[in-house]
Amino acid sequence: MNKGKHKNVDLVAFEAIYDKHWQSLYISAFKILKNKVQASQVVQEIFVDLLNNRKLLKREDLDQYLDNELRYRVLEAISKGGGYESLLDSLTQYISAESSKTADKKSGDLNVLNFSFSGESV
Repeated sequence: MNKGKHKNVDLVAFEAIYDKHWQSLYISAFKILKNKVQASQVVQEIFVDLLNNRKLLKREDLDQYLDNELRYRVLEAISKGGGYESLLDSLTQYISAESSKTADKKSGDLNVLNFSFSGESV
């Protein structure tokens, strides 16, 4: 009976840790990976490992553990290619959007120049 009671206490503590930290870990992972599925997988892996290794972790080390695991898991996702590809896609889209804005601005500037000269006789 004591063992079952201890297991329930562990589960309640784990749920409290999960509720407190999952959102900030997910947001941090998503900001870097730019992919909801990958960010969710990273956070899930962190909490699975935390649950499996809970006996080895000291209470005061929890925040540091979560930060280190997040960095490690995000870098691992990037090195596997999925994170890298999404980062590259995001960068490509950003550059393309900026190029379009620049081209539109230049085109608009030329139209202004054409307009101002169109009324003059040459």
